[in-house]
Amino acid sequence: MLSLTTRNILILPDTLTNWPWKRTINPLYEEVKKESSAWVKSLKMSSHAQKAIDLCDPSEYVPLSTYILRADLMFCQIFWRPLCIRRKAKVLNPLAPLSLRLELITFCNMLDILRVGCDLMNFIFLCDEYTDFATEEDVQYVATVIMDAMRNPGVPRPPSESIIGEAAKQFYVTLLKCTSETVGQRFIESYEQYLGSVIMEAKNRTKGHTGSVNDYLIARRNNIAVKPIYVILHSQLGLPNEFFNDPVVQRLTQASIDMILICNDIYSYIVEQSCGNDGNNLVTIVMNQENLAVKEAMEWISDYFAERKQYFLSDIHCVPSFGDSHSDSVRRYIDSLGISVIANDCWCFETQRYFGVSGLEIQRTRKVALLDR
Repeated sequence: MLSLTTRNILILPDTLTNWPWKRTINPLYEEVKKESSAWVKSLKMSSHAQKAIDLCDPSEYVPLSTYILRADLMFCQIFWRPLCIRRKAKVLNPLAPLSLRLELITFCNMLDILRVGCDLMNFIFLCDEYTDFATEEDVQYVATVIMDAMRNPGVPRPPSESIIGEAAKQFYVTLLKCTSETVGQRFIESYEQYLGSVIMEAKNRTKGHTGSVNDYLIARRNNIAVKPIYVILHSQLGLPNEFFNDPVVQRLTQASIDMILICNDIYSYIVEQSCGNDGNNLVTIVMNQENLAVKEAMEWISDYFAERKQYFLSDIHCVPSFGDSHSDSVRRYIDSLGISVIANDCWCFETQRYFGVSGLEIQRTRKVALLDR
């Protein structure tokens, strides 16, 4: 548990005040969580990864024993209304609010795609355990194993190989069961881009290179791993390529990724600076570039976030029409971006990854103590 004292108290920016989208949770979360959690446990991870998982004990507001198994919560917060084709709603609980209704999907089993999303979230955090402190060479090895496993899902993995290869293969097989090969290829391309940025991050970490804020944001937009998540999240919308290539849509998508990475870096800074792993964090980059103390850097970042937030809220009114047949999907796409931002923010506090068992209290007060190195 994090200990709050009057020394070195930071006030975290309340970046999402008056955000139009609110926290929601998919009513199928508990059902899918059990399957995804069982899958992760079946992998029999390395002792190092398992130890990292076991560090997070259950609390009264965290029903799972580890943050990695709690990672699926984020996808279930995102995957709620935006991807659902509206039909007659089935109320799971007569006392539940309207926002907790199950809308059925006509062309894909919602449980299947939700399971894929949950597995992906867990897989990404498993990758983190193998790459966060690794050398460039070690990260390159992990990336090579992962991509080979995804490109050859029918080939058994070598017995001596890291479990990450088998995990990647099993995940990709599950993905192909409920999406098209086209979506599968898009996912492989996005995940390869993500891993490439993680390799570069490891290289910069080894050399102690930080670079400018702009350089950092370009890299971080890839290594935050949101793009592969978006491939799954939007795989059932049936939107044409011209939609994804539209400049306004691309600005909206990038703005949502920027807001996610900014919040993540703000919240993760406390832990990362305590273990000397804050070189690849926006707070540190801003401190170095602008010659600011940590509190002033937080204010600088908060102002930048406000700009990105305003651009996003303005651009949602500028998305062109792509025909009546796509109007609902376009709306759901925009909604999914907004929900992704708030889901990431809530997840950072509801799990023990960054703030221990004090997350909800810190979310309420915005006060957090800097940890000693």
